[in-house]
Amino acid sequence: MRKGIFFTLDYHPDLHPAPHVYLQETLELMELCDELGLEIWVSEHHFSYYGLLPSPAVFLGAAAQRTKKVRLGTAVAVVPIRHPLHLAEDYGLVDILSGGRLEVAVGSGYLSQELAPFGVTPETKHGLFEDHLAIWRQAWRGEPIRHEGEFLTLESPSPQILPLQKPHPPFWFSITRPEPAQAIGKRGEDLLTVPYIRLSSQEDLASLLYRYREGRRQGGHGPGKVGVAVHAFAGYHRYLWGEGKVEEYQPYQQALDLYLKTRLQPGARSRGDASPDFVWLGNPEEIRSRIDTYEAMGVELLLFMADVGGLPRSLVRSSLKGLAAAFA
Repeated sequence: MRKGIFFTLDYHPDLHPAPHVYLQETLELMELCDELGLEIWVSEHHFSYYGLLPSPAVFLGAAAQRTKKVRLGTAVAVVPIRHPLHLAEDYGLVDILSGGRLEVAVGSGYLSQELAPFGVTPETKHGLFEDHLAIWRQAWRGEPIRHEGEFLTLESPSPQILPLQKPHPPFWFSITRPEPAQAIGKRGEDLLTVPYIRLSSQEDLASLLYRYREGRRQGGHGPGKVGVAVHAFAGYHRYLWGEGKVEEYQPYQQALDLYLKTRLQPGARSRGDASPDFVWLGNPEEIRSRIDTYEAMGVELLLFMADVGGLPRSLVRSSLKGLAAAFA
């Protein structure tokens, strides 16, 4: 199983240093991830401290120069708000700068307040997503581009910048609801999900994965790849059965509570209502037991949301080491 850290870059001015310092500190954490063999995945958000990263390609280009071996990914690249040729060129450059380590999870965006300033509405975002993604993929084939779509008609020469990975870096389709899972499987795409947002239990996740795999079967595809992101904090002492050190986990629980309170997604689960199935607390041995369960479910990529809610960076570093040790 592949393992990584999902950096949401939620920013809290009363807890974090100035943005330029905070971003540099995050790059330093990414250097540690590289040392520990933890992949690096980042979110994209606009106009809110819910996420301080508006351009994953720019930041991953910086991370590519600070790391040497781990995969770098987006979770997600918001496809409808950018011109598809910019997407193809910018992320193609990231793949070059990283020596062919890029992965791209794509989505149509879920926050109307982030989409509206770019002229994207809930009614147009899915059509724009399909048009832009089709052009992006065509551009990465290195051929002249011709596209006639619902929202965009385009002719263009082939890009000068093409990714190192052939035929192209892996694409993942990101969802938070179970309903699209079967359709994504049927079209043969790989799946990345963040279940705590809308699912209530591990059983719900298993149902989502069943729908996805049923869709792949219907589409005549193999099993595909599945990635899952969960909240996690690794301590030195046991959590579930305790050793008198349960207070070791309180800073992360408080940080997670703050992160959930700032969440902006309509219809998302309320603060404090994230299922314990998707909040992993414990020492490396306890984390390992939960990893084994997900591995048995066929999860290939497991991402930990370990740096949230203004958790002190010293504790984040300690937790990253424990999370990496859980895979040893």
